[in-house]
Amino acid sequence: MAGLLTEINTATTAAGGCLDEARAEQYRQYYREVIRDAEKECPPPEEKERTGKRGKIARSKARNLLERLRENKVLRLFYRDAGDAGDTAKTKKL
Repeated sequence: MAGLLTEINTATTAAGGCLDEARAEQYRQYYREVIRDAEKECPPPEEKERTGKRGKIARSKARNLLERLRENKVLRLFYRDAGDAGDTAKTKKL
């Protein structure tokens, strides 16, 4: 995952801050494939693993990271222009 994100960042920087749609779609598909593989490796905890009656079920650090990466906020890297930090119009495509 770290290698993919570094590659996306490098390509985005080389493209002037925003990738063309075809290239962005290629990276998006590969990112989703990596996330799917991670889901198989680190499945969510089951309800029967609950130790008490209250609160959320405990998750591992790896699972917490996976859930944050799945939110697609990371993919905003290649939709933002350098001077476009506040504009969310381009990120709606995700």
